[in-house]
Amino acid sequence: MSQKEKFVARIRYYRTSLKERIPEEDSLQYSIFVTIFCCPPLGLWAIYNQWKAREDTKKSNYDAAKAKVELAKTLNEFGVVVGFLIWIIICIVIAARFAFLQKVVAHFASMFANHADVFRIYEDYPKSNGTK
Repeated sequence: MSQKEKFVARIRYYRTSLKERIPEEDSLQYSIFVTIFCCPPLGLWAIYNQWKAREDTKKSNYDAAKAKVELAKTLNEFGVVVGFLIWIIICIVIAARFAFLQKVVAHFASMFANHADVFRIYEDYPKSNGTK
């Protein structure tokens, strides 16, 4: 192998290994979505890691950047699951409270329905405004 062929082979190897080391996708938008709608602490942590990954990519520290992007992806996925569970729990609590309030209202309505004669007596009671 000639010197030129060795040089070309090194360049090709460096380019392919560099492409493998550069983080492929930046999921900053996904992190913002997770922060707003799902789980703010995990979303903020993911945004921080995305930001650090961008800095590492600018400094050509591709291995650290790829690790931070992977951590941010994991945090985002976990944040979506946690957020989904939180929303389900909130819906269950709201439904339980609504059902409880319905029972309370029904109870008070039945109490007043049993004593409706008291209200009829009050309506028949003459008003004391001086007129007969």
